[in-house]
Amino acid sequence: MESEMNGECGYNNWPRKLRELASVIGREAALNLSMMYGGRSVYIPKNAIEDHPVAQVIGMEAFKRLVAYCGGLVLRDIPLATALVSKRQAIIAINRNHPDWTGRAIAAELRTTERYVNMVLNSRINQRK
Repeated sequence: MESEMNGECGYNNWPRKLRELASVIGREAALNLSMMYGGRSVYIPKNAIEDHPVAQVIGMEAFKRLVAYCGGLVLRDIPLATALVSKRQAIIAINRNHPDWTGRAIAAELRTTERYVNMVLNSRINQRK
């Protein structure tokens, strides 16, 4: 897995701490964790609890691996992934993780326009039809 982390999948530009998390919980889970908790700290319980907010964001299997890795500790200063993904990808990820958020809330979180958020979300809905 270390060879994957060193460039074959585009991990070279990732912060060290995010690469470390991705090696434990997987790339998508690490990005989701960073999108949701980036720039903050979050407590990881000693036991994997299904309804824990982090489990809801990264999935239960990844959460179990995270608990085995650092359960009972606070993950401090989770790196921000916004520099690693496009605004479009970030909008889609936030909408998937928080379907109740308004376009305004997503725009505020990503420091972009509400109009752009709505355009991305509407084009995504139209692509599904």
